[in-house]
Amino acid sequence: MEYKYILQNGGLVRLQDEEQNPQVIVILNPDDEEKQDLITNYQLDEHNLTSALDPEEPGRIEYDTEGRHMALILKRPMDVNLEESHYFAVVSLGLFLYPNRLIVVSKSPVRLFDARQINQMHTVNDIMMKIIYGVINKFSENLRLINMLSDSLEEKISRSIENRYLLELFKLEKSLVYYLESINTNEMTFRKLNASAIKLGFDEENKEVLDDILIENNQLSRQAETYSTVLAELMDARSSIINNNMNMLIRKLTIISIVFMPLNIIASMGGMSEYTALTSHIPWPISYGLFAIGLVLIGLITYAMIKNMGLERNSQPRPHRSWLFPHKTK
Repeated sequence: MEYKYILQNGGLVRLQDEEQNPQVIVILNPDDEEKQDLITNYQLDEHNLTSALDPEEPGRIEYDTEGRHMALILKRPMDVNLEESHYFAVVSLGLFLYPNRLIVVSKSPVRLFDARQINQMHTVNDIMMKIIYGVINKFSENLRLINMLSDSLEEKISRSIENRYLLELFKLEKSLVYYLESINTNEMTFRKLNASAIKLGFDEENKEVLDDILIENNQLSRQAETYSTVLAELMDARSSIINNNMNMLIRKLTIISIVFMPLNIIASMGGMSEYTALTSHIPWPISYGLFAIGLVLIGLITYAMIKNMGLERNSQPRPHRSWLFPHKTK
């Protein structure tokens, strides 16, 4: 899909007339015909064009052998749909800068011109700075989102006995590793771009913007490294929480089984004809009512014994509480 723009009154205007000469060309997920058009009509290097569409390609900066344009390959976060997945992917973004034209190539749909730091655009260099600032903003936005998701998942893990939330944390950890690598790769590319500012004809405002980009990218790198370290180092602790929750559940189920074990034995004996024969001289509502009360008392006594045994094994002393009246202490 191809979009063409021109600069007008400090902003971009999309062209509807194919005969006009565009200053900015944006091509998303180009087909073979569009790739061949870029190579033939705009003299793009086929290797650089392939790199701009390869999500595994590291960021870099290259110059055309004949000096016609500069190729800038960046890493950019993809937009995330949290309803479908918590995996934050990274894609490549190709910027091909000519003296009076900028060609943007990407395999995935991306928002390019939403950076609020740059409002007025008068040259193609301004447009490129705005796109780069948009990459920085997207990384920052997604890192905040990852941190929020991590906090939410940690809260769910503390109450869960499933591995589902732990697997979601693994996805976030993997995403942070790719984010950190991409941010660091972009930083090296930005430094090379800053060193070539005079060669590319950047004015003082472009240089100041590029300095700000380097500072913010460095802050992003530290932030991503911190998030990644915290997630990695606390992953074992979160696994232990899930195991502990499972152990607590098994313990409760075991207590329930122990409480009902003597009741099952007595209930089985009471269901035999001998009990009816022994209590034949007593009206059955009374005999079986007493039998039911006896089962309840035996269950309470068994539960109290198990509870007291657990308290005796506790390493910290606690005041003794009555099993019939837990709000009173002796």
